[in-house]
Amino acid sequence: MKKLLTIIMFLSLLCCSGCAYLGDYLEIAEGSAISDEYLSALNRWTREKTVYAELETRALIVATYESQIFIDAFRDEYARIYQLPRGDERVGKNMLGNGEKGFEEFLFYASMPDRDANDFAREDSVWDIFLLSENYERFYPDEIREVTAISPVIKKFFPYVNPYYGKFYSLRFACPEKGVGESQKRLKLVFASVLGRVELEWGY
Repeated sequence: MKKLLTIIMFLSLLCCSGCAYLGDYLEIAEGSAISDEYLSALNRWTREKTVYAELETRALIVATYESQIFIDAFRDEYARIYQLPRGDERVGKNMLGNGEKGFEEFLFYASMPDRDANDFAREDSVWDIFLLSENYERFYPDEIREVTAISPVIKKFFPYVNPYYGKFYSLRFACPEKGVGESQKRLKLVFASVLGRVELEWGY
């Protein structure tokens, strides 16, 4: 009985000594979580589609349009988590696109059973990618880059990315005016190949 009381007292003291740190721990955990506001912005500017053939999945593509609204939401969220001024250069460095005028930028994740067909960044890719404006102007990408370094930041900010099953890409188009998708009613991103066709549309 005496031994049991000693153990109980020891555990009580241990718990009390940890109480001083519990508040700080919870604050850090809460501060590192992605906010509902950012996830709402991500959801608003993200589209996805699965291509099926004979009840089998041929390809899954998920794309986020880096509108100015989305870029602002990303920067605000990154600055909030790391407690940085919004204009800090470290915020910009962690953007996979920079919102430069004259360009439209997308991030997309592609997963498919045939990994050899997941070759969007190759010059001889089986996929053809183009952007259609509301006026049906067709733009081909100036840059398709595979994002090979999938950091914890990417996985948290873009939770649809799973490097074990697919690849993540950055896509850039040179357009006459930045904000085709924001100033017009429709913007369509098209992926076409012998495996199927994916059309992702952003509208207002």
